[in-house]
Amino acid sequence: MADLDGGPEEPKLLTRARRVWLARGLVLVVGAFAAGFIGWSALADDGGEPPAATPRPAVTAAPARAAATDEDQALRRAVGQKIITRMAGLQPSRRLLGRVYRGEVGGVILFAHNARAPAQVVEAVAALQEAAVRGGHPRLLIAVDQEGGTVRRLPWAPPLASAAALGADPAGALGEGERTGRALRLAGVNFDLAPVLDVPASGASFLGTRAFGRTAEAVSRAGCAFAAGLRRGGVFTSGKHFPGLGYATANTDHARVVIRAAAPWLRAAYRPYRECRNVLDTVMVSNAAYPGLGVRVPAVFSRAVIEGELRGRVGFRGVVVSDSLQAGAVRHVPGAAVKAARAGVDLLVYPTSERASEAAYRALLSAGRSHPAWRTRLMESARRIRTLKTR
Repeated sequence: MADLDGGPEEPKLLTRARRVWLARGLVLVVGAFAAGFIGWSALADDGGEPPAATPRPAVTAAPARAAATDEDQALRRAVGQKIITRMAGLQPSRRLLGRVYRGEVGGVILFAHNARAPAQVVEAVAALQEAAVRGGHPRLLIAVDQEGGTVRRLPWAPPLASAAALGADPAGALGEGERTGRALRLAGVNFDLAPVLDVPASGASFLGTRAFGRTAEAVSRAGCAFAAGLRRGGVFTSGKHFPGLGYATANTDHARVVIRAAAPWLRAAYRPYRECRNVLDTVMVSNAAYPGLGVRVPAVFSRAVIEGELRGRVGFRGVVVSDSLQAGAVRHVPGAAVKAARAGVDLLVYPTSERASEAAYRALLSAGRSHPAWRTRLMESARRIRTLKTR
């Protein structure tokens, strides 16, 4: 080895035997070196890295790095499934399409300003879904608030009647729900953020005609029928706004709302959620606070509300979706995305700013990378969303 390393030469007076043995040694060394070189070349051709100085690390280091990369990629995809973002304008921007292609978005919510005509919506949705498929991701949830009456994001689509009007005729609510589902589906929309299952506690409720009735029984009867019709029409449903906004006199979209009703009164209004479980694909959680349930933060940030009340008392096992995380009631809360996800929310809705949804994605990704136990919960949440999408 001294010769190969540039060390001192051997004396010239070598015996014949020593020369023979030296020649044989050189053949073995060169052969070994050639074998190593060929092995290194094969790794290089496959995109691998040259082996380390000692054989053992060379065998284990590359798989370890690959496993870490695969794990991080899986986390990125899981976090992306949780994000529902807005779309600015009539067609998706290149920036939004890029996010969809990379798997950083799981859904898009549309409003009236995104919907000039049916053909235009179809074109926009097709571009979004193509980006998701080309990126190797599940198809997107395309969501709208199509409750009826004044809350209709696709102005040409049913229901023209409000929930209050439909509540008087559950059979009619079923048929109108199906017509609504079919109209949304034709436009490429697959997720209606309806029905409203809140039970107004008094005439002072801000809900107005958005409620199906004035009693839990009436809301259950017509609300469940409308949801069943939507599913027949081919779209996913979302009961809202758990644990209920029946006592609210102000809209959480505009201001902080604290509902001070006692727990028994609040839980009596769970009936529609319990009776509609089989036709609700998702449940939207309220941005109001409920101190009567022992919760002083908005429900969307409360594990006690989501795991204890919704999953525990109501028995709902589907996907949990946030109300707008840019609403006036929660806009002031730092780290809202992480807080909502830790509470048990699956889908996080950002209806007014694409930038805010990008920041939410980064925050969730950072949290998942930092805490292994938290990463496991993110993956479980993404599985619920993917299971929903396969239906």
